[in-house]
Amino acid sequence: MRLKLLKWSNYIMLAMTVILLGLTVWSSATGVKVFSNVWVVFLLAAFVALQTICLFSRKPKLSVYRIGFYVMHAGIVLFLIGSFIYYVSGDKLTVAIPVEPGKQYSRIKRSEEVAGKDMFVDLGFDIGVSDFKVEKYEPDERGYQADRYYEATLVITDAKTRKTSEVALTVNNPYRKNGWKIYLMSHYNQSLLNILFKKDPGEYVSLSGIWTMIIGSCMMCFTRHRMGDAK
Repeated sequence: MRLKLLKWSNYIMLAMTVILLGLTVWSSATGVKVFSNVWVVFLLAAFVALQTICLFSRKPKLSVYRIGFYVMHAGIVLFLIGSFIYYVSGDKLTVAIPVEPGKQYSRIKRSEEVAGKDMFVDLGFDIGVSDFKVEKYEPDERGYQADRYYEATLVITDAKTRKTSEVALTVNNPYRKNGWKIYLMSHYNQSLLNILFKKDPGEYVSLSGIWTMIIGSCMMCFTRHRMGDAK
């Protein structure tokens, strides 16, 4: 009975994996956000349940390979749980903020409508851009100069303490505040910045799941390799 349950759970997990991968590709191609759909969330929840069944339906054995198996599957469950947390309570919005010294915004407006999300978002702090610097490459044969480096100076005022601080924001180096990660994306004529705000409460759960999967996979792979050499 246990072996049949494990066999069918593996078949169902394979089918769900194909469906979820297909939906991800379709979402990337069409721009439709499928992961906010309740049925897709249900599929992901069922996948986590089947992973848990697979994890506990085997008899534990004290071997490195077996431990790696459990560690890898536990990592998959953690990663999916972190994804669920983001889908349920996470948020992401892109905002165009002008470079205006002395100007701050307590609420920001989404650049596009998102189902189930408010159009105006209260970040819990005031934010503005007081300065923006750009370094250019040497001009090419057409005279065009691409951006080599750019940096924005954010002015942030905490809503509770009213303490103001300046933050240097660069590309691929986000700033964290009140659960938000703030990314500098691009600029328009150095006077209007494209800034991404992302809130992911399940970030560290997902990251721990990824590292757990890597550790478990290495334990299984190296152990199998050593067993093959021994034979």
